[in-house]
Amino acid sequence: EMDLAGGLLDLSKFQIIPTDDTHTYVNGTIKFNAEIKKPWKAKLFSQKYDRGQWVVDILDRNVDDGCQTMRDPMSPLYMYQYDQPACPIKPGVIYLVNFYEF
Repeated sequence: EMDLAGGLLDLSKFQIIPTDDTHTYVNGTIKFNAEIKKPWKAKLFSQKYDRGQWVVDILDRNVDDGCQTMRDPMSPLYMYQYDQPACPIKPGVIYLVNFYEF
């Protein structure tokens, strides 16, 4: 189990799949282990190992209000909500991510 934010999320069934220099896919599930109330802030980023050092990759975003962002169709987080309420997120809620391309 990957530990994120002190065990807030269970990412043990979540994958990040790089295919080449221009495409990265995410697949699997994201399970919330604790209640998330509005507003919640997050820093979302990805890194790649390039020429001997880790550098920021295609995802680098500050989220000031995750609840609002999950309701925005132009946001990359919008795809995670499906039929789940954006906030509050109750413990045990699982979001399915089905080969989303960045």
